[in-house]
Amino acid sequence: MLSGILLSMAVSVGAGPASNAGVVFSSAGETCLALSGAPLPVGSVVTVVLPDVPQRVLGATVEGPLDSCEMMTRSGVVGPFYRLALQGRVPDGPLLGVAAVGAPRPIAADGLARLTWGQFKHASVRSCTSREGLHLTIWEGEPLKTRRLWHHYWYLGYDVEPSCVDADVEESGPEAEVGR
Repeated sequence: MLSGILLSMAVSVGAGPASNAGVVFSSAGETCLALSGAPLPVGSVVTVVLPDVPQRVLGATVEGPLDSCEMMTRSGVVGPFYRLALQGRVPDGPLLGVAAVGAPRPIAADGLARLTWGQFKHASVRSCTSREGLHLTIWEGEPLKTRRLWHHYWYLGYDVEPSCVDADVEESGPEAEVGR
């Protein structure tokens, strides 16, 4: 359903997951990361999860800051922005996702990636559609059954068939103000 969508995720445990989660977009050979919080130095590691089942995990490193990222700006995403270098086999086409800092140990089971780092032993990612966009989320464990750690809405600009449930989109918890 969401083939070609990239969901990258990383968390800085010291500052809390929501403060270091962000959005990634890649197209035409350039990969942008929008991430609020403390500035990221060149060489920072980012973990990337491709959310289509079977999910895959890629790594990335920060190459440096960017003044802007046009596609993110068109979807209402604010910076600061960074240029990322993706590692591993990256699918062709535009990629969209969620990102932050870290190198967790990925575990794959039943086509889903679970990430272990810091206090989170089975963090997972989920994406779903609303009428005109994608809701990207990070969960403490199994999506929809555990605490949602991070949420971001990405405006697509065209109609899609909704697949989200209330837990994907409701405004609650400490992450509600992040990524909106």
